Amino acid sequence: MAKVSARESARESELYMDAPAAAKMLGISVTTLYAYVSRKGIRSQAVPGSRVRRYWRADIERLTSGSGKVRATPWTPAASRITLATKHGRFYRGRDSIELATYATLEEVAALLWEMNVSEISDNVIKQPTQFNTLYPIVAEWPSVDRAAVLFPFLEQADPRSYDLTPAGMRRTGMEVLRWSAATLVGRPQARATPLHKFIGSALKLSPDWQDMVRRVLVLGADAGVEATTSAVRAVASIGVTPWRSVLTGLVCLSGRWNKFGRVESIGRMLNEIAQSSDPRQPILLRVREGSSLPGFSAYYRDGGDPRVVALLDQMHAMLGKDADLARLTTAIATVREICRMEPDFSLINFYISRRIGLNPRDSLFHVSRAAGWIAHAMEQYALGEAERISPVRDMVLYSGPLPD
Repeated sequence: MAKVSARESARESELYMDAPAAAKMLGISVTTLYAYVSRKGIRSQAVPGSRVRRYWRADIERLTSGSGKVRATPWTPAASRITLATKHGRFYRGRDSIELATYATLEEVAALLWEMNVSEISDNVIKQPTQFNTLYPIVAEWPSVDRAAVLFPFLEQADPRSYDLTPAGMRRTGMEVLRWSAATLVGRPQARATPLHKFIGSALKLSPDWQDMVRRVLVLGADAGVEATTSAVRAVASIGVTPWRSVLTGLVCLSGRWNKFGRVESIGRMLNEIAQSSDPRQPILLRVREGSSLPGFSAYYRDGGDPRVVALLDQMHAMLGKDADLARLTTAIATVREICRMEPDFSLINFYISRRIGLNPRDSLFHVSRAAGWIAHAMEQYALGEAERISPVRDMVLYSGPLPD
């Protein structure tokens, strides 16, 4: 029993500190220590049979280490150098995405996000794997996101260079991912080194003006900073997967119930109702009366709207003039703005343009463009020091459940 008691005492000393010892280590009074429990996340536990509390040693050591805060998880960095997301727009490594959309290609934006020279972009493209002859007919009618999710592992294995996780290797593989994302979007069994907006435009037989619109959408959708889906991408990148599988993780997240781009069918139905109604206000008014949600709209950009959406709508008005379908959408947007004080999300305009260029109703340009940002985040995550990549999550997340006795 004595040995057991000694072991338990040693264990308790390793895990906990009493108030005087904790206050001394922090250089504060015991009274201040009590305030730190709520203000700085120090966890404590009552000592059975007394009014005394003991304090979790790891929290005291965290505060004396200089950080003063719970550390970020390995896949949610304390800082990222890629994209600044604001209500005034997205800034890719300090460059205004709205300005970039006036002239840049997605490949050029990817080079910016990946910190590479455009001259480094290779014309080499992975040849169609032999398994495609069997797989492609099976998935041909699936949504493009699901087609890509099935085919990407085969593309990864078709090129041994996919496993080169040096910066140069990830950039090379990243360009392959972008090109094959476009190929799966338009149902082509072979990717090409053609600029992506022209490749998509050729497959869909688009006019030069609409090809340019595709280019703008691709640039504006390239990244949105560290949000939920990007955090998942960074999570898998932190354990050393290839860019194929990092992007595959992003594709899986797109089908999530709470992901704006996972509501493709709801947004598509509303867009169809707006396009087919003699009064485009009616689909909106019906949803408002019934208390239904308005997919594709948000109150986040209440003052002035999402700059990306504003830029795309302005360009479409300039390109199409008195286009009846665009006029109906404009009326619907104005109705939502007046009644609900909400503005269209980027998801809505993305799906609208995808619908106008002839994509399958379940598809959009989004995953092609966002792959560029996901790869940038995967590269940034993998570039973290070895200790950051393998540090156990239990050491980095504030556990808030019961403490051990």
